[in-house]
Amino acid sequence: MRLLERLTRLPPVARFVIVSLITLAIAGAAFAFNASVEQASLALMGAVVLAAGTSRLMGLYVAVIGAGILNLAFTPPHWTLRVGNGDDTVALIIFSAIALVVSAMVASVAELRVAADERAGEAAASAKAQLRLAREADIARAAAEISRTRAGLLSAVSHNLRTPLAAIQASASTLLADGDRIPEPDKTALIETVRDEAVRLSGLVAKVLDLGRIRAGGLELTVEMLDVEGLLQASVHRISPLIGARRISIAVDESARSCEADPVALEQILGNLLENAMRYTAETDTIELTAIRNRGAIELRVIDHGPGVAEADETSIFEAFYRGGQRSESEGTGLGLAIVKAYVVAHHGRVWYETTPGGGATFAVRLLSPSTHGASSVELS
Repeated sequence: MRLLERLTRLPPVARFVIVSLITLAIAGAAFAFNASVEQASLALMGAVVLAAGTSRLMGLYVAVIGAGILNLAFTPPHWTLRVGNGDDTVALIIFSAIALVVSAMVASVAELRVAADERAGEAAASAKAQLRLAREADIARAAAEISRTRAGLLSAVSHNLRTPLAAIQASASTLLADGDRIPEPDKTALIETVRDEAVRLSGLVAKVLDLGRIRAGGLELTVEMLDVEGLLQASVHRISPLIGARRISIAVDESARSCEADPVALEQILGNLLENAMRYTAETDTIELTAIRNRGAIELRVIDHGPGVAEADETSIFEAFYRGGQRSESEGTGLGLAIVKAYVVAHHGRVWYETTPGGGATFAVRLLSPSTHGASSVELS
């Protein structure tokens, strides 16, 4: 097979010379061993097959010269074109016919093989091109995502930093310049403004750092058996400075008193969902925090009665930096719900949005035990 491939790659003249020499060598070897017409025919048929594998014309050429060699060297009287008896004439005719048929068949097979190789090469080239295009598309999508993320980060950070920094700067400047002449109630209000805006800045920085850590694949969970009601109360206490006059009710089903989860992650989930609910509800509203066990898994819900989420935003609210059409007086960073989703995914659970009956937003979290699902790490996409 390698010899045939090498012969096929040669120029036509070189191929003609080599095939002729091979045919003569086969005939010479048969003559040296005093082969019969039948034996010589079989030997020369091998030369026909070899030649036809290189090209159809070469196969016909060897078939013709093979018949001539049989006539001259192996059919009495030797070295003449005459044939001494009828059997030898029949043998020559049979050889010529078989040689022509075999030559045509082998040449057809060789041509089919070449065509198949060309198609395979074209298919491989096409597959390679498609793979390259797919890779380029992936790179383009990744670049677009990076660009979008950077733009979102710049927009979110610049917007959310500018307001508290301006408030802190203005309050601090007023206190420094006129501190002695400012009435105590006004001075207290300015100090409270500095404190509140600093807390707001601290929350923004914490969320950006959390998002960066999650994107870097650095989120690892430490799973413990938790008291669900105690954890819900702790989450509410943690954000108590933001609650104001709102009422937060906690309802824990008897079957959901405990669960396996990472306490820090679960507190972050609840805290972000509660902050989101308070951002879009009035000071007099009630926010409900419930826990039930559904098909063996803990299901937590944060229910508010605010404006809810616009239908166009429902599929995007868990994306980083996404802030939908609904706007509150105190806009968020667009990071809280993305971080919630990352923590929930790390627990092999899911988070989704529902419209509260009568109006409002309900965010439901279903947590599976990470300890029963292998390693608990996640990278936010």
